[in-house]
Amino acid sequence: MIVEIKAPSPGESIAEVEIASWLVNDGDYVEKNQDLAEIESDKATLSLTASEAGVIRIIKPHGETIAVGDVVCTIDTSAARQTDSRADVPAAQSAPPEVMKSTESVGVKSEKPHEAELSKVKISPVAKKVMAENGWSIDDVLNGIRRLSADDVTGIMSAAKSTPAPQKLQERTITRTKMTQLRKKLSQRLVAVKNETAMLTTFNEVDMSAVMALREKYQKEFVERHGVKLGFMSFFVKAAALALKNRPAVNSMIDGDEIVTPD
Repeated sequence: MIVEIKAPSPGESIAEVEIASWLVNDGDYVEKNQDLAEIESDKATLSLTASEAGVIRIIKPHGETIAVGDVVCTIDTSAARQTDSRADVPAAQSAPPEVMKSTESVGVKSEKPHEAELSKVKISPVAKKVMAENGWSIDDVLNGIRRLSADDVTGIMSAAKSTPAPQKLQERTITRTKMTQLRKKLSQRLVAVKNETAMLTTFNEVDMSAVMALREKYQKEFVERHGVKLGFMSFFVKAAALALKNRPAVNSMIDGDEIVTPD
């Protein structure tokens, strides 16, 4: 039997909700009363639960806005839980590791005699990527060499010392995150409050004695080296940069229905 799971209503005045996240995958076996997804509206967040046990088929994807009462997924109650059956597993695969190990060591010959040696070679992720892009294997790189001479080692060490360290490129990338229904409603209310109510500015005192002492200690040396006095702005910029790394949302902005956060 196929059971339909519909989007619940968070309240009388709400006609649309959003699937904030799925807690299960399509095709999973779910138990009765198990949480399937989180449904979010502009007023509350609800859990979508399974009314019966069975295999789930997801109809509405994550992040989609749907009407209250729409079918978001179905559950096939006739499908049984998948069990770990070894009836169809070949004997070679189902054998214990100890048996397989002894079989390999006794009489099974590998197609590549040096395969065991190649498995011991450590390859960095960058090296694997370069090899994959050029269609090379570890056997192609080693080129049949199984022994390193002193000259080979000396040459590798010399090449490593002469190779300059790669420069890390600084990129200005951004991250876009779609706002939820609740967050959009909050932003609308905050803008309305700003435009419709009186605003108040507060001042907080900060102990600057440590900064003053630092400026006094290095002022002369700073002027001699750079030709300008060491002001307060450098400290403020440094503090702001460190704060933004810890709280990147402060430097974000809203673009339509998305939150844009510079990396």
